[in-house]
Amino acid sequence: MGVLTINGQPMALLVDLAKGESPERLVEAIRMARARLALADLRLASRRNGVAAMTPDEIEGEILAARAARRQDQP
Repeated sequence: MGVLTINGQPMALLVDLAKGESPERLVEAIRMARARLALADLRLASRRNGVAAMTPDEIEGEILAARAARRQDQP
């Protein structure tokens, strides 16, 4: 495995494929891993900012308020 950099910043990964390993399956596995990491980050952020403690009714109220505000902003 290797890392490609541009001006010292990591930009891409080089990944070894095992004999007979499907590149498409490996790409899909990487996408799934990224999705799991993103979900973990969202969960952590929601715990830190208190959203995780909101009730379903409070969440629905926030959604309705955001939609109403968006409608008011439209011409």
